[in-house]
Amino acid sequence: MSWRGDKTLTVRAHHKGFEILSRARAFEDGVPDLFVRGKETYKANLNPDSPAGTISSVEHALRSLDRRLEEEQREIERQQKALVEYKAQLDRPFEHEARLKELLAKQAQLNAALDLDKHATQTVAEEPAPASFAAKVMNEERGAAIHA
Repeated sequence: MSWRGDKTLTVRAHHKGFEILSRARAFEDGVPDLFVRGKETYKANLNPDSPAGTISSVEHALRSLDRRLEEEQREIERQQKALVEYKAQLDRPFEHEARLKELLAKQAQLNAALDLDKHATQTVAEEPAPASFAAKVMNEERGAAIHA
């Protein structure tokens, strides 16, 4: 059974209830990809010079599953504890409720006062737009010519 050039994932063997699969790599370097599959698929390394090295890599992939399981179980426990704490906090009243109500009332008063100012009409005398420097000079020259 040849794996060279075959990029389909193919079952090659079984080890401790897991399938051992391989496929040719995308980068034709001659060494295929090796995987261990149970419910999920995990990467292992194929050592063409040492079958014992390949078995060691497969064993390492399987041992890492136990470590991953332990880590996930610890994470589940941590999150379950956090959930209990959050549920306890959910039932407690907000400790700053009185101060919040007081500040919200003050905010409502300020908003009402600001809205009154927005709707009040204010009359401001409009000033004429400032003339450009050139226009000022021309007006001054005209004025000087008229007075001369």
